[in-house]
Amino acid sequence: MDDKGQILKILVEKYRKSKKDAGTNRVNRKTNVKPDRIYPKYYQNDGDLSRITAVNEAVLELREAGFVSYTEERFSYEIKEIILKDEMILEAEQYLQDQYGYQSKGDRIQYVKQLIAAYEHASLVAEIRCKKLGEELAQNKLRKDYSEEEDLLKALAFIEKNQTPLFLREVSMLLYGDSKYLEDHVLAGLCKALRTYLKRPCKEHELPDEILEEYKIQRDLPRLCFKGPCFLSMADGGAISTAGLSGGIQIASHDLKGIAGIHVPAQKVITIENKTAYERFSDPDSLIFYLGGYATRDQRDFLKKTASENPGLLWFHFGDIDAGGFYIHEHLCRVTGISFQLLFMGIKELENPCWKGCLKPLSKEDNRRLQVLKKQEEYGETVSYMLEHQVKLEQEIISYSVSSE
Repeated sequence: MDDKGQILKILVEKYRKSKKDAGTNRVNRKTNVKPDRIYPKYYQNDGDLSRITAVNEAVLELREAGFVSYTEERFSYEIKEIILKDEMILEAEQYLQDQYGYQSKGDRIQYVKQLIAAYEHASLVAEIRCKKLGEELAQNKLRKDYSEEEDLLKALAFIEKNQTPLFLREVSMLLYGDSKYLEDHVLAGLCKALRTYLKRPCKEHELPDEILEEYKIQRDLPRLCFKGPCFLSMADGGAISTAGLSGGIQIASHDLKGIAGIHVPAQKVITIENKTAYERFSDPDSLIFYLGGYATRDQRDFLKKTASENPGLLWFHFGDIDAGGFYIHEHLCRVTGISFQLLFMGIKELENPCWKGCLKPLSKEDNRRLQVLKKQEEYGETVSYMLEHQVKLEQEIISYSVSSE
């Protein structure tokens, strides 16, 4: 949108979120916005005069069209605030729709009503979800993520009635025509909805998506990857030794039930977040396990079995020095019940001059997530350093360097 569209959109959406729109206001406050919301340097001496002029012209055009009024700063031609004429709200929304393709709140509400009509009888949880959406609309409330509701309702309607054994990506193809869409965009909300509305919170060490197994749906068969000294005794009497396999082995998850025992003749187990780091890293006295992100149920079960049958082992986790890396470590410790120590994930690595050129700046989202982690004792010191210096570091350069020494 141009300046004119942005100004009007901000005012319209501010009005629609206010108590005035719901009719519950006791005080009739102005719906206003300051020009620096459009151009942050509007009031600053080093502001671009052409941009300031453009904002002023946009406000004048909106006033001439009857949508807004404005006030000026004393002893200045600067605009102090832009004020929406509330009685013009419908006309303002129509203007935004005609000129910029904007969808008004009324249109969005109608869209949600159509979703409710389509899915309110589709399944038990879909019905509960639709009832909640209807209650919100009755209060003139609209979810920020309303546009994502159709994807969720579509999944709820399908999954609760499913009787065919399916992999997660097959379900995604059937519903969305994209094998990764369900996992990338819908899965977290889907599992949360099922557990919330069916009153089935996660048990200790249970993963949220395990509830899908009750509907004959599972993730694509994962494979466990590990290398180093390990001896597997099989239920059929056979045995597998990985000690001589420098590249390690992969075991399909459905074969885990055939493993009767796990013996690790080493001092340590090291889980590694990323595949390149796993391939590069070596330690003759460690069983090295490829995690690939957040631990899956099969990885969790294998690690827990390894820990219970090898009580003297030391446990370490090596991942990226960023918010994601720490959250993966926290999740790993929680679902396995094992206290993994952090490996190569501290201030020492961030300060290493050899890797200075590989440091990356923190994003706004990084900062938000790290502020939460800062409160946890295990991460606090490193996270405080990261926030102070606004840096993070991926593990691949560390695994390359330590393996080349």
